[in-house]
Amino acid sequence: MKRYLICTALAGLVVTLSLILQPPISYNGGLGWDGAQYTQLAAQCGREAMHAYEPFAYRVGAPCLAALIPLPPKLGLWTVNILSSIVLLFLLDAWLRKHVHLILVPYLLAGFAFHWLTPLRHVWWYPTYIDTPALCAIVGGLLLIESPVAFAAVCFAGVLIRESVLIVPVSVLAGSFVRLAPPKPMARAGKMRVSAVAGIAAGVAGMAVARLVSTPDTHYSLTDAAYYWVLHKPPLAYVLAWFIAFGPALALLTANWKATTAFLAEFPEYAAMLVLVAILAWIGGSDTERFLLWGSPIVLVMIGKAADRIDWRHAKALLAVFMITMAVSGRWFLTIPDYWPGAPRAWPILTPWTAANYELLFSHTPDSLVAALAVGEYVGLSVLLFSWFKWHTRS
Repeated sequence: MKRYLICTALAGLVVTLSLILQPPISYNGGLGWDGAQYTQLAAQCGREAMHAYEPFAYRVGAPCLAALIPLPPKLGLWTVNILSSIVLLFLLDAWLRKHVHLILVPYLLAGFAFHWLTPLRHVWWYPTYIDTPALCAIVGGLLLIESPVAFAAVCFAGVLIRESVLIVPVSVLAGSFVRLAPPKPMARAGKMRVSAVAGIAAGVAGMAVARLVSTPDTHYSLTDAAYYWVLHKPPLAYVLAWFIAFGPALALLTANWKATTAFLAEFPEYAAMLVLVAILAWIGGSDTERFLLWGSPIVLVMIGKAADRIDWRHAKALLAVFMITMAVSGRWFLTIPDYWPGAPRAWPILTPWTAANYELLFSHTPDSLVAALAVGEYVGLSVLLFSWFKWHTRS
């Protein structure tokens, strides 16, 4: 019961603060970019033939859920996202308790919930995006790997929301053939393969259904887009995206790499999923941080494993510095600005505190000098924290 009270209180606190402090985006009437396409699909679902720009046309799950709510399409999507963000917190609680020392779970959840990019906060700025229910499907799939029927059902529903959910069964299939220390029991490996094949089949079926019920208005080539981003995404921006998504916690992971790699060796399907997420983050588009967040369930467990190796009782100063820099990096107490292309430069202290244009918060910022400075700050901080973490790591 206590765990549910913690999740409820945490969700209530973040939702209340966001409701009071975070104004939604004003661009395109508050619909944003891809959100305008999802709102159009929500307005069409059950009323007329569904169509939108490709690839958004095939992401019919969240818009059709919104269409079931007796509200205008934008508010329907917002409601789906808010409810999904709260459900996601409870799913993450169940997921983390499977792998992490219980005393660390509330801290991991709080760090996730307050981060400006994660759903519980981001939906109040961008009410019409659909990553939130997709993340619910990803975490739900991870929880149900050993239940083939339920796993396949989640994969089917998840792919209707966003096709990227297919990375879960693909990763499970890849991991089922990898033997690392300690080796997986044959029974578990066999069950994983059954779940993976069922999940992939269900996901492909979901993609087929989406193409039956919705028609693209434009042509989009995944291979052309991937080729473009392979060539044109700056490596510095990619590095910055990892820091924006996970902040100084990356120093903790590297300082206690034995604990994190032991976890990935025990569950190679999670390692495979991280690799896929890292690749998609490079080739998937400009929203690199949002792609990286699909791997956040795995990264949160790795952070928990690494944190469990630190002697925090004798590292109170380290804990204070770590928590403060995590809060600054994640903009725990700073709002997300609106879209303002002509906004003045905002110098970063890990994050650009005074940014008046949301683009300045992302790795794909138009201000390359600020991006380079932010990377330099993160690297310098990480080197300091790495040494400090190593000093306080238990044998």
